[in-house]
Amino acid sequence: MLLQNDDDHKQLELEAEKLTHLIWALKRQYKKYPAVDLINLIRKYTKPFNDMYEAHQQADYYCRLHDIQSLEDRREANGISLKGIFNVSYDNVLWVMQKHNVRRWWGSDDNKSDVHWYGKFQDGRVFSIYNWKDGVSYLGLEGLEVQQIRSWHIAGRDDSVVDDLTTLFEMDLGRTLVRDPNNGYGNIICKTWRENNG
Repeated sequence: MLLQNDDDHKQLELEAEKLTHLIWALKRQYKKYPAVDLINLIRKYTKPFNDMYEAHQQADYYCRLHDIQSLEDRREANGISLKGIFNVSYDNVLWVMQKHNVRRWWGSDDNKSDVHWYGKFQDGRVFSIYNWKDGVSYLGLEGLEVQQIRSWHIAGRDDSVVDDLTTLFEMDLGRTLVRDPNNGYGNIICKTWRENNG
């Protein structure tokens, strides 16, 4: 497709996001299907699913999901706790959070975290993304530089923040996240995801 102007480019980006969402949704719904069957299913149902996307809840959900805001008063995050872990690169976390204007905070009062983000979904659910005890702030010279960190804790009041952030990252990065066999942190069992590089 030859792009004539910015409007054409934006339209192409929207279509790409829709297709990514279609693949994600079908993968969740038919995750037991072999890959070939999944691809054939996507080909078969792309148009009706795309029509439904425009007409019904898929578009509403996606728009609500993208309508997150930075949490300027961190006291609103009091009471949230570890619900999941994303094993992804710092650059990818930074890119997704910057896309949604979620502010990056440096350091923590107890030096256990080097960087974190506080955000809020449209429905008021609060989340935080942060590293934990693996950086320079906590370990000194033996710690990882921020750009080397790949383990990011996801905090919220319930598991739904992990599910919705997983969807957000998959949509914005254009790739799926897969379950990580290292299911949690220490004796805390939680949803753990990693980038699908294969």
